[in-house]
Amino acid sequence: MKNASPPKRNVGEEILSAARDIKAGRGRTYTPYEGIKKGLEDVLAYVQGDLSAVGRIVHVVTPADIKAARKKVGLSRNDFARVFGLSPTTLRKWENGERRPRALARALFTIINREPEAALRAIRK
Repeated sequence: MKNASPPKRNVGEEILSAARDIKAGRGRTYTPYEGIKKGLEDVLAYVQGDLSAVGRIVHVVTPADIKAARKKVGLSRNDFARVFGLSPTTLRKWENGERRPRALARALFTIINREPEAALRAIRK
């Protein structure tokens, strides 16, 4: 007997439903155990190939990735910061590992590392 795959989730509908419930005063509260269990179930579904269980994608970016992105586009720290709308001080702190970039900046560095020429073309238009 084959293992039946779990039914596909419609995460968007789940979010809308939860928002409607909260607005109507029927908000769902989770105990810490339920929240952890739900998170682990989502992780298990993801590693089994069910991408619908993913609420967001986390881009892991190291200080070396940040430096590599800057070098791939051939810009100094100050020029890179100016072109991509960043503070040179913040960029330095990210490159030195003193601070960690937030999600949007991590996504930017991921894009630059994968497609540096496209990132420059897009930002300069």
